[in-house]
Amino acid sequence: MKDGTPFKYSNQYENVIYMNIDDLEKNLKTPEKTYRIKDIAIIIHNHFLIDKFSYSDRKLRRGLKKRGFDGLFLMYCHRTNKTYCLEDKKKNLT
Repeated sequence: MKDGTPFKYSNQYENVIYMNIDDLEKNLKTPEKTYRIKDIAIIIHNHFLIDKFSYSDRKLRRGLKKRGFDGLFLMYCHRTNKTYCLEDKKKNLT
């Protein structure tokens, strides 16, 4: 989160990225604090083999941006051992 608080959200799917944005927003509300999509600083997900962002990745990012997300949308590829940023497709971060 933008305040430095880590937040883990997983759907446990191994082969696809699927995130229901409404469910995510509900899970962002904790007894201590109520976060919103706009409070997310970084979203990172895994790809095991392919080091390219998929159509589903891009679609999810568009949906999040419509809800106020302005953070980094990252993907870690296990095969290359690198982290990629969708906003800067040519640059890897590790």
